[in-house]
Amino acid sequence: MARKKRSKDQVVHDRARVAELKLQQYTDAEIAKILAKETGLVLSRRQITYDMGKVRKSWLEKQEASYAMHVATELARIDALEREIWVALRASTKDSWRETIDKIVSNPSLPDELTVAKVQKMTESSSANPAYFAQIMACHTERRKLLGLYAPQHSIVEKRVIKAYATVSPGDWPSDAIEGEYSEGD
Repeated sequence: MARKKRSKDQVVHDRARVAELKLQQYTDAEIAKILAKETGLVLSRRQITYDMGKVRKSWLEKQEASYAMHVATELARIDALEREIWVALRASTKDSWRETIDKIVSNPSLPDELTVAKVQKMTESSSANPAYFAQIMACHTERRKLLGLYAPQHSIVEKRVIKAYATVSPGDWPSDAIEGEYSEGD
């Protein structure tokens, strides 16, 4: 006789097996028969669909967490790179500008573009290499890209030619339309 209820462990096991069979292209009815043979448990196709939905939701949550972790890792790398660039900039400047750069580098939050532009303007007369500022700005650009602050670079929408109405200039209009003469039926 078939069991009526599944334990929590059995639900986890069944969902893993359902996912495995679904990936092998079995239908819900076939999965129900296979599970009935393996476990003695009779599951409806509706229950299999529900379990597969839970598995998909779990996969999606894991993927989102993984993506968020990768973005955070890349952001940390960009932050570290930018700090290294600031340290190299400090080392390349004269003593008079080092205090200003030290304040920026010691700040836990990295400077924004206005601060970078301000330091760049101040150090133009010094021996600072302008390539450092380009690298800092590149770090800012990459950070914004990772955070999704730019519009997409590529469109996945297919280009289609849409037939449109021809452009009509006022000179092409019928004379009665210009004068406002029209009949009630128009």
